[in-house]
Amino acid sequence: MSRHSAEMRSHLSKPIAAVVLMAMVVALSLFGTASAPSAQALGGGAAYAGTVSDGLWMGSYRLDDGRITWCAFDPGLSSPIQGDYSYEPWQRVDEYTARYGQTLTGTHLQRLAYVLSVYGDTQDPQTARAVYRLLHLHSGTGFSTNSSDALTADAAAQADALWSESAERHGPYALATPEITPLDGGQRSAVALRTARNANGYAFTSQLTATIDGPGIWETSGTRTLTTVADQTATIRATGTGVITVNVKQSTPAPYLLIAQPDRAEAQRIMAGGEWESLSANSSASVVHTFSPTAESTADTWRQFDPSRSTPAPLTDIVHAASSPESPWLTPLGASEPVPAAYRVDWYYSERQQKPSPSVPDDVELFDSTLVTATGPGDYVATSSRVADQPGWYYPVVSFRLDDQPEALRRWFAAEFTAGFHDEREQTVVPWQPNVSTQTTEIVDGQLADVIAVTGNDPEQTLEISSDLWMTNERAVAGGVESAPDDAVLVGTVTTSITGDGTVVTPGIDVPWSSFIGRDQWPTFYWSERIESTVSTVAWNGRHLLPDETITLERPSATTRTAAHVKTGDATTDEAEVIGTIPTSNATEQVTLRLNFSLYRYGDALDSAPVCDSAIWRQPDDQVVDATGRYTSAAVTVNEAGAYGFRHRLIAEVTTPTGTTATVIDEGACGADSESFVASPALAETAGMPTSIPLLLTMATMLSLAGIGSLIWRTARR
Repeated sequence: MSRHSAEMRSHLSKPIAAVVLMAMVVALSLFGTASAPSAQALGGGAAYAGTVSDGLWMGSYRLDDGRITWCAFDPGLSSPIQGDYSYEPWQRVDEYTARYGQTLTGTHLQRLAYVLSVYGDTQDPQTARAVYRLLHLHSGTGFSTNSSDALTADAAAQADALWSESAERHGPYALATPEITPLDGGQRSAVALRTARNANGYAFTSQLTATIDGPGIWETSGTRTLTTVADQTATIRATGTGVITVNVKQSTPAPYLLIAQPDRAEAQRIMAGGEWESLSANSSASVVHTFSPTAESTADTWRQFDPSRSTPAPLTDIVHAASSPESPWLTPLGASEPVPAAYRVDWYYSERQQKPSPSVPDDVELFDSTLVTATGPGDYVATSSRVADQPGWYYPVVSFRLDDQPEALRRWFAAEFTAGFHDEREQTVVPWQPNVSTQTTEIVDGQLADVIAVTGNDPEQTLEISSDLWMTNERAVAGGVESAPDDAVLVGTVTTSITGDGTVVTPGIDVPWSSFIGRDQWPTFYWSERIESTVSTVAWNGRHLLPDETITLERPSATTRTAAHVKTGDATTDEAEVIGTIPTSNATEQVTLRLNFSLYRYGDALDSAPVCDSAIWRQPDDQVVDATGRYTSAAVTVNEAGAYGFRHRLIAEVTTPTGTTATVIDEGACGADSESFVASPALAETAGMPTSIPLLLTMATMLSLAGIGSLIWRTARR
């Protein structure tokens, strides 16, 4: 601050008459109760720190509303008492620039704000001089005259102490939320009250007020209000069941400056002293005077029913006893044990699975009821008195009813409780045991299918039946075996669905002809089935190599025969009887079984040994064999006498995505008795002789030559 001229000293002595309006506006703007005009006169007041003999103004000023203001940062400008100035409403600032250009912000400004808040409204002249000195020295404005420094020298130590104090205690402060810990099951609560602290961890000492909203009182006072100036833990006693809220309030030094701007450039700005900030915090908790038992339950979900057992098992349900979140399980004050609560468990039976419902459906029947007593939160086992003696769905419903409680205990309970029907985990099934019989089909269109008949299934349950088709060299076994043979190869798997009981035919699986077409022994195919357990049925696994599920393939072959004797010039044929499994095409393999006939001439002599080096005739077009039975070759004419023989070939042609292969799977033996014959010359007429004479001669000759020779040759062959 500057030293004032004689004119200023004269002005200081004049009555100050134009300050009433400013005082009102300052008060309104501070508390935010009304908006103020943009500029207004400063209310009437007087210099607070007073003047000394040399005319130095100490910089503090009391308004009519009692507020102490300071104007320490604008040296050389007119003070509020030097003129009838108007000021804008009070404004909070977190950054301030003094007249000489010094910018005050952050921790430095907060320390100055602390001194103004705590000591700026002091009524002690010595402390006021210390504040005056501190504001000048630590705002960067300094003293304009040596006498100003000397005049406050006696307050230097106090000013230094205040500045040192502000380093630890400046704002901002924060008020911790009161920590509420339930005691005695919520009948009492311990509340940790903590006074406001700043970033340095300093706990500011001022009155903290704690007020209870809700059904509770402070035990120490018997009222809803408690005051303290230090940290403490206080206890609340519940006066009812509900929610209490603890509200705490405390005032701490403001971490900002409150500034009013003058309407003229030559006037000093003013800042409020004694500005405090009101902090508040609250937290809530539930308290109890009664409690409400609740529960969930876990049913024994799978209760196997075995009709062969003489005593089927009862049902069980685990009751998870608890209480509602807002009212923990109660142990009355002064008692050593919790209040016991009896839960009811009702089981309902249905032939079909039920959906969850808030209430019990009309189409179920009450199966059994029982009570289980809980002595606090925990798990308790409820067991039905009846046994579950038939497959179906059983639904336990747990409830708490006042009528089930002893009359002397009912006053402790706030409400009844009933769980929903088919709540989570509240379902027991006594499962159905499906019976399955199966049979394989014959090969149709190159595929095998499985015929499955199901009985004993849950009428509303859909079963997924997995059928595995296996290939092996083993044969069917009466009663089947437990597992697949060592050489078994899984050909494929199909899945079929069936709901309730019934019969289904699976999709077919292609027979892999190419994998065995050339084997001497064709394989056995068989089905084995499995059904996974469902929520209402047990699992089922079929056996392997059951006769009804097994089909053994027979490699196709042919038995042939032809006429034993023909005349030259006549036509003859060969006939084949085809037996075995006839391959048929499927989606992955095109299979054709062809039959071919060829004829060989053994020699001129009627008893020539069989030689099949080169066929004298081969059927031009193979015959397609699509079924077992007889197949006749094309006719062939034999023009020369001699010994002959037919041969047949069965050829399987398989086309896969990788190519086509042809395999001879059956071939007639060279010289087979049933396929060999002799051809004799045909008889001709002789001129001038009756037809009968040459005929008789010829027959005689044939009998002597051909017939006897043929008889000897065939006898030797056979």
